Amino acid sequence: MPPSSKARWKGTVTLPLTLNANSDVGADFDGKDPGRLVGVDDDLRGDYSASAAVMVMTGRAAEAPGDAGDLRRSDCEKRLPPGVTQNPVSVPLTRSNGVSGTYCFTTTEGRTAAFSMVSANLPLPDAVTIKVVLWE
Repeated sequence: MPPSSKARWKGTVTLPLTLNANSDVGADFDGKDPGRLVGVDDDLRGDYSASAAVMVMTGRAAEAPGDAGDLRRSDCEKRLPPGVTQNPVSVPLTRSNGVSGTYCFTTTEGRTAAFSMVSANLPLPDAVTIKVVLWE
């Protein structure tokens, strides 16, 4: 039976960015309250140790076209790298045209999700807002 493509949760999350450090809190999408900021077992975390970025804590992330809200679960599953990693991966907050980018990722419990960069107060952001869709 194919996995459901129904969204379990959709919403926006603001991840804090700490200059010269990885943030000490991040967003958890596996619990009862997806998107809540926690200090452990988070799935996405802000990072500004070198340049502003979102850290995907599972290490499984892949760039995707368009907006997270327009993607299907199957689109993301095809893009994600195979296997399991435990090393976080850094996704840059900005591109040449400003804050942008959409990425598929997996949560710490193996769910498939996607996020799009929405906004950050440049040039020295203290937070980044992302739009997330999490599938069943």
